Amino acid sequence: MAQGLSPPRAFIVQASGQLMSVANRDENHSEGRPRTGMACCCVCQFHFEARAWERTPEPPKRASCVPGALVGDRHSNPTEKKGLVAPAQQVVEATEEDEEEEEKKEKKEKKEKEKVDGALHDHVPSRDVLPVQVEEEGGGGHVDIIAGHEVRVLEAHERTLGAEHPSTLLSVHNLALCLQARGQLKDAEALYRRALEAQERTLGAEHPSTLWSVNNLANCCSDMGQLKDAEALCRRALEAQERTLGAEHPSTLLSVHNLALCLQARGQLKDAEALYRRALEAQERTLGAEHPSTLWSVNNLANCCSDMGQLKDAEALCRRALEAQERTLGAEHPSTLLSVHNLALCLQARGQLKDAEALYRTGS
Repeated sequence: MAQGLSPPRAFIVQASGQLMSVANRDENHSEGRPRTGMACCCVCQFHFEARAWERTPEPPKRASCVPGALVGDRHSNPTEKKGLVAPAQQVVEATEEDEEEEEKKEKKEKKEKEKVDGALHDHVPSRDVLPVQVEEEGGGGHVDIIAGHEVRVLEAHERTLGAEHPSTLLSVHNLALCLQARGQLKDAEALYRRALEAQERTLGAEHPSTLWSVNNLANCCSDMGQLKDAEALCRRALEAQERTLGAEHPSTLLSVHNLALCLQARGQLKDAEALYRRALEAQERTLGAEHPSTLWSVNNLANCCSDMGQLKDAEALCRRALEAQERTLGAEHPSTLLSVHNLALCLQARGQLKDAEALYRTGS
């Protein structure tokens, strides 16, 4: 299939605590054939702890404990405006200009706080997929902000709860995800391994939280090009979840999907296709034909079919995903636009260049 422009790297965060990383797998990740430009959805399980920021005392500001993580105090409540009190208790009123400047500052801080709070807390109750753009104009956007807060929370948990408390390990895990999103893969891998080893000691090898860490370490290894290690970890997670949760549990199906992605990256396309179809059929039964997770599986099966040269089947799957997302998410939702991009790539590979051009222009 012809190479196409890669869409921006983005996070897809599932409200139940699962995270999908939308990224193209390039030739460095493939042991078989070069990958196409079609975007696929790599699924990791992602858990932010539901917490009130006031629950643990904030540590003093300091340089970050992990290279590249930014520390900022954007969650602190704006201080109440007060006039200055002279030694004789004489109140000096602030000028109107000072008050206006302070109001602007408070509004800016409040807006930034709402953005970050939304990114951290709004995806706990439901299973809808919510996109969070990682790389925004002018910097790392939400990821830099969230990474800074995770550093602070991790330091507070280590100091108050201990190095192996579940909440501490959750913060280790969350920081690893942020660093992975920023491309700091070695640092992320070290944190994933720290969390996993501690969870194996304290929770057991088949505890759900332990298996989330196994899956996300596998994803990080895959991003680093360590596909053999990634496959072994994916198989470990899947086999344990099939035993403990059942073959059609949502977490099990995510692991089926992850293993399929890994095998596809290794060029084992027939095995990958079988796993994608297994995940898709189970999701259609348990979640419904137009659930966001189901549609991601449709998209990734289309990608696999394209890699196998089955372009007619790939086009049909791309159209199915796009039409459902337009109905359920809207024409300009990031997930919908990603499907527009995938369909354009498929049509381009089939020689339908005018139609592909029109879609590229729509999605740009």
